[in-house]
Amino acid sequence: MKTMLLGLAILATGCANTSPAVKIGGETYMMSAQGSASPFGLFSDADNIKLVQSASQQCTAKGLQFEMVKDEQSPTSPGHRGTATVTFKCVRS
Repeated sequence: MKTMLLGLAILATGCANTSPAVKIGGETYMMSAQGSASPFGLFSDADNIKLVQSASQQCTAKGLQFEMVKDEQSPTSPGHRGTATVTFKCVRS
């Protein structure tokens, strides 16, 4: 029974839908993710961490360092999944 409940919780959590990085000026980019609602109806911090990791990988692929400019989250509300937006720069180390 516990295994079945754990499996249902994992399925309900799902994954975030992450947008590709969009260049908004110079070496500044923006990425967004719409998270899946958790069984408790909250936006997952794990989804936000995955978004930041994806943003960091964008810079690493260019041989540059990730630098956070802004990290915003909007909470889940009835009928709407939470979102997160990361604004970042890829800079030389």
